[in-house]
Amino acid sequence: MWNRTYGGTGDITAYKVLETSDYGFILFGRIEPFGDEELKMWLMKTDKNGNQLWNQTYGGLRRDAGNAIINTLDGGFALVGSTLSYGAGNWDMWLVKTDENGQHLWNQTYGGPGWDSGIDLVVTSNGGFIIAGTTRSFGTGDWDMWLVKTDPNGQQLWNQTYGGLGDEKVERLIPTKDGGVALVGRNS
Repeated sequence: MWNRTYGGTGDITAYKVLETSDYGFILFGRIEPFGDEELKMWLMKTDKNGNQLWNQTYGGLRRDAGNAIINTLDGGFALVGSTLSYGAGNWDMWLVKTDENGQHLWNQTYGGPGWDSGIDLVVTSNGGFIIAGTTRSFGTGDWDMWLVKTDPNGQQLWNQTYGGLGDEKVERLIPTKDGGVALVGRNS
């Protein structure tokens, strides 16, 4: 029926797409502008014909990358990925909350001295989040699977690591009917 290309001055990659209630689309990914600017999270809204309505970027002075997006209970979006701009100093898990127009509301980081990344997330029944990621700051091995649960404002309630002495990395988080989650990943 139609196709569209989106771009500008830089390298834009869309990783995820969501359909909106008005039959438009949300595209989520990253933008790496040419020149001195660093990698950023990128979010764009289109109408049902693919015409761009708005786009937003999120990040600081260093490299920041997104991995997953979900709709939130209030009609906005939650984005998860990794940041070098904020947090403990190395790559940290990064959660960004926006309104329905992609306007930044708040962000939180989770991590320690090692490399930590957010890979996938689900919204909980009270509007909080469970984030699956991979950590080198916590756990028993080089890389371990990592779950972080937050309240609706992104404040950490608990975290748990899973893994042995090798490398365990999360690929996907799946909500279960009993209110829990299942992790899918790889072990090496």
